[in-house]
Amino acid sequence: MITEEMIHSAKNGDETAFETIFEESKEDILTVINCEFSFRNQQDTDDILQNIYAKIFMYIGTVRNPLAFCAWVKTVTRNECILYYNKTSKNNFLLYSEEIEEFEEKVNTNTGEFTGLLPHQKIDKKGK
Repeated sequence: MITEEMIHSAKNGDETAFETIFEESKEDILTVINCEFSFRNQQDTDDILQNIYAKIFMYIGTVRNPLAFCAWVKTVTRNECILYYNKTSKNNFLLYSEEIEEFEEKVNTNTGEFTGLLPHQKIDKKGK
């Protein structure tokens, strides 16, 4: 369990305290990475984990409330996952544009009916 004393020690440069924080928080961080985000392979996960701990190490001194440390770590984790995804998704906009075009092709502009999801059903603008 991560204690206030560990956080204070890590803030003051105690490498042993930081290593303990690393070991204690690693499972929670991996849970966020693997459950909330889905990356292609273990290498991506390892890269993200390394980036997260680099940021925690650099910014642990900015933690004002040690009791909120775990929430802060989860926020850093989520932000780093989003940043990593945005950096590595080269065709993100292109895929999005293609999806819009595909959707627009499935909407009858005269009636407003959408027939894309279920071929045997037609859904109008009102969701009927």
